[in-house]
Amino acid sequence: MVLFFLTINKAETWFWYCASFTYLWSVFALFFIIGSIFQKESLKNYLILAISSVYFSGTSAPLILIFFLGLLIIGFKRKLNRQGIVSSILVLIGFIILYNGPGNLERESYFEEMGWIQIVWINIKSTIKILVFKIWPLLPFALCLFMPILFIPQKFFDGFKGIEKIGIVGLSSALFVVLFMHHLPIAYKIQDIAPDRTMTPFTIYFLVYLFILTLQLNRKFRINPKIRMNLLQVSLVLVSLMVIGTFVKEICVASDYAKANEQRMELISDCEDGEELILSKLPPSGWVMSAEVDSNPNHWKNEHLKNALNTSCLFRIE
Repeated sequence: MVLFFLTINKAETWFWYCASFTYLWSVFALFFIIGSIFQKESLKNYLILAISSVYFSGTSAPLILIFFLGLLIIGFKRKLNRQGIVSSILVLIGFIILYNGPGNLERESYFEEMGWIQIVWINIKSTIKILVFKIWPLLPFALCLFMPILFIPQKFFDGFKGIEKIGIVGLSSALFVVLFMHHLPIAYKIQDIAPDRTMTPFTIYFLVYLFILTLQLNRKFRINPKIRMNLLQVSLVLVSLMVIGTFVKEICVASDYAKANEQRMELISDCEDGEELILSKLPPSGWVMSAEVDSNPNHWKNEHLKNALNTSCLFRIE
């Protein structure tokens, strides 16, 4: 639930995650790789590792960079096992093929050639933009959703001992570095901020950051267990009310949008051939991907809708 509420641009992101397996399956493949690396060696485990590594290597360049960063950290902490080495080789080969593929080369041709210093500067600005304009607006929801964690009995977090030693400055710096490294291949290829639909990993990094901060605050609360439990119950009720209120609001928004869109479809379907319609703009669509058309009757959005409705009527928004 927290992941959904803190998703950047829910309409665009979840439309793409539901409509295209490229985005979601790459995350699944990464989870399988991580699980396989820490399992005992076996033929079955290597088979899962190989399939996941090959698939993952061809789907998400930014996630691959974070994957290698994680392996580097593991390598410093302890010796990397054979599964990790095999996966690294497979992912690296796939990454090289992916990054030099015709699609990326075609995309590069639309931009001027830039040096690494310029790319790094663009990426620094892009990372700051993401933090200020994409992640910061999610903070009110995040604070509300994470509130119950403050009051969960500390015995449930025994497995996270030592987490309080991580300083806020170091943790915040780590978040910026991870965001920077993840966005670097995107900045190199498109020389701009990433599309919203590609930023779900950024939300996950932000969630981990908030989780660690909340656990640190939880350990600093020295209050009576009974009072702590009462506060936990109150916070859960407040979160539930917030979630219910938000969903009710979004249902109303989606309902108004759906009605307006259905009326538009009927209007276009009843339009005579050669007639030109000037349409009113659709209301906000909320968490639903908007099907708004363009003011140019020959725009590809308008053309696709004409083909779908099998009409030669011209239409545009006012």
